[in-house]
Formats: sequence, structure tokens, C-alpha cells
Amino acid sequence: MKQHYCPHCHLVYKSQVCPSCGTRGRLSTPDDLIFFIAADYFTSARVEDYLNEEEIPYLKKGELGVGLTSRIGLSFEYQRFFIPLKAFIDYEDQLNTLKEVIEKPES
Repeated sequence: MKQHYCPHCHLVYKSQVCPSCGTRGRLSTPDDLIFFIAADYFTSARVEDYLNEEEIPYLKKGELGVGLTSRIGLSFEYQRFFIPLKAFIDYEDQLNTLKEVIEKPES
């Protein structure tokens, strides 16, 4: 069964409609950007360092923008990381481990 891709949610799924927003996606390609993780200002540096060390391609996109961030401070900025589908599949185990470590609540 082929995978579909939602360009709005940046998700890959097997059904005909996106499980997140309900729109009909298109067939996925290896270059489609998949949403990986959203990280705050402090955590995003760890994520970016790891992806660079492992040579995993990614795209980082800020949530607030430069103007707003400069007014309220960097600590409120969130970065969203996207990874091409092919790289996501190739490094899936490593990425899932990283995600678990990042999202793990501190006890």
C-alpha cells in the first residue's frame, strides 16, 4: 500500500485522508518534508547539534519570527524541525530515540 503525504500537516499516512486535518493528500515522494519535532529555544540547540553530528538533513523553522522574538526574548521562541521522508526512513530508529529523550519529562 502506498503512503500519502499531507502538505499542510507534513505527515505521511496510509489512509486516503490525513488523520490530523482530514484533507486528501497526495502520494508521498522521498523529498517530502516530514514534521519531526518542535523544540523550545534551549532544546532546539541540542536537536540541531545531534542532527548535524549524524549528518541528517533537516529544515528548521521558527514559530515567532525575528521581530517578535527580538521584542519578547529568545526563550519564548520555538523551532520546528522537518526531515525529508527518505532521511526519516533511513534514520528512523535514531530519530525516535532522540525524540523520546527530548520529550521525556524530567522526574
